[in-house]
Amino acid sequence: MEQEEEDEEDNNGELMKRLNDDKDYSHTITLWHQTSRDGSTVTSWMVKEAMFAFSRQSQYPKVLELLEFMKRKGIEVTPGHLNIAMGAAYRAKEYYVVTQLWKKLQNIGETAYPESYNLYFLAKWHLTTDSQAQEYLFQKFRSSGVRIDNRAYRVVIKLKVRQQKREEAEKLFKEMLDNQVKPDEDVCKDMIMLYAKLGLHEEARTFFNKMQDFGVSPSERTYALLIQMYLDSNAQEKALELLQIAKDEAVTDQLLYNIFISHHVARGNLEVAEDFFEQTRKNGVVADSSLLLRLYTSSFSQENIKTFKDLERAIAKIFSPRRKVKPDYGLYESAIRAANRQKSPKKVAELYSRMTDDGFQPLASLSGILISTFSKLGKTKEAEEIFGIFKNSASAPPVYNSLLSLYAKRANNKRVMDIMKEAKEKNISVDKFAYADIIEMSARLQRPGQATTFYKAMLKEGLEPLLSTYIVLWKMFCTRNKVKESERFWRLIVERGYLPDLEMYKTFMKMYLENGNSAKVSELYSQLCKEGWIADGETNNIVKEANKLEANKLEDKEKKVEVNNEEEKVETHKLEDKEKKVEVNNEEEKVETHELGEGNK
Repeated sequence: MEQEEEDEEDNNGELMKRLNDDKDYSHTITLWHQTSRDGSTVTSWMVKEAMFAFSRQSQYPKVLELLEFMKRKGIEVTPGHLNIAMGAAYRAKEYYVVTQLWKKLQNIGETAYPESYNLYFLAKWHLTTDSQAQEYLFQKFRSSGVRIDNRAYRVVIKLKVRQQKREEAEKLFKEMLDNQVKPDEDVCKDMIMLYAKLGLHEEARTFFNKMQDFGVSPSERTYALLIQMYLDSNAQEKALELLQIAKDEAVTDQLLYNIFISHHVARGNLEVAEDFFEQTRKNGVVADSSLLLRLYTSSFSQENIKTFKDLERAIAKIFSPRRKVKPDYGLYESAIRAANRQKSPKKVAELYSRMTDDGFQPLASLSGILISTFSKLGKTKEAEEIFGIFKNSASAPPVYNSLLSLYAKRANNKRVMDIMKEAKEKNISVDKFAYADIIEMSARLQRPGQATTFYKAMLKEGLEPLLSTYIVLWKMFCTRNKVKESERFWRLIVERGYLPDLEMYKTFMKMYLENGNSAKVSELYSQLCKEGWIADGETNNIVKEANKLEANKLEDKEKKVEVNNEEEKVETHKLEDKEKKVEVNNEEEKVETHELGEGNK
């Protein structure tokens, strides 16, 4: 009987594995639910396959639940289970959780998978915002001897592209190939983008032509990048040539046509844009001619548009009486979002006014932009009006959070407290971003008690504070010379994988210097050097002051010893004088006794 049960368990695990191999994750999950609920014995293998299926279905919380399930049932957690959990947490952008799972993996004492090492590095990378610290992390990871995977190379190459460091990016790409790490399209796109940014069009095209040699087939995204590059430099013929190649390669070309249409709309060439639109209709790319309006407005999202002049000209032509096109809500929303991206609050306000005049009320998705816009323009009344529209609707939470952030950034503590009270009364959850702004406001207003209260409220509600919140709280306590609290938040910052920058080290060192703790100053200085920071003049001055303080302490100690020695000498002299006095007294007594004896005779 026991043998039959074991065979059934093995069969379930094997079946779940086959389903996962076939990417039939939903059936794996169904089988898991059936098995775990009918009282059958659950094996480590079965849990692992279930975790993998939940991970692939982007159900990250379920993966963590399975780890807790294993703990309750006494099932051994292996590096394989933790590796799957780390992957799920990373894809959910829960980078701090990845670092905590890595610690559990280290505690097991078994060899981790190479993928786990890469996931830990990537999590630490994303938790670190300073590029110098990120480069230090990569060098440290590289020297560990672990095989670096595609994702790890990708984030470092992306950094080099952002910094426009061509030689370093090329060396890293060559290192990938030498280590037989296959690049993906994203890495190739980044390299092409680098050449495009540097104006090296021939190098960009050459790299594009080599993609097949790397085992990568370019999709419409890569074609779009090159076409945009050529259009921006007025190389229309080369852009058209690439469009034809994409069509020959059967690459989906709707995006590519839209780029041409957006390019010409942005420059007011509506007739040329319409010609491209007609081509899309003939090629069956766009099914409905009503999309023409959307294609015109697609230019709003292009980063190369610096002003609203072309946009407004295009809108004027689209809305002209001759065309008889009535703007809809979608057009207004696109335009408002574009104006917001262009950091033009006046245009946002104008478009909002025009939209309401045409009888359209904003949806909740625009509430944050509108509240922020009116805040920047100093139009608190209008911001409150937007708040009033949505505060009693199902979309209330984001509106409350937007208004809280607005008043927190303006340091209006009273209004923040009023809104918080109202939110609590309506059982509306405040998100971690609004909390972050409120805590930062409290710190600016020098209200440490209030900041701490909101921090505790976040934790009670199960919200993980932003890294910036930890830094704000740490700095607040630092500047108030609260050593114990500062040390606690410093530990929390470091535990979340953040590498403190030089300015943070200096602030911390100053606090210890003001508290007369020169030993901690020296300890922090050694730590920052170890982390790869180069001390500046201010840092060296802090260290010098700490050394002086230590020297003064030593000198004071020596003086105290000297004083103690002098005091001991004085005491010794006093004792000697006392002893001499006793001796004199004894001698005098002897003389008196002798004289008395002679007198008696």
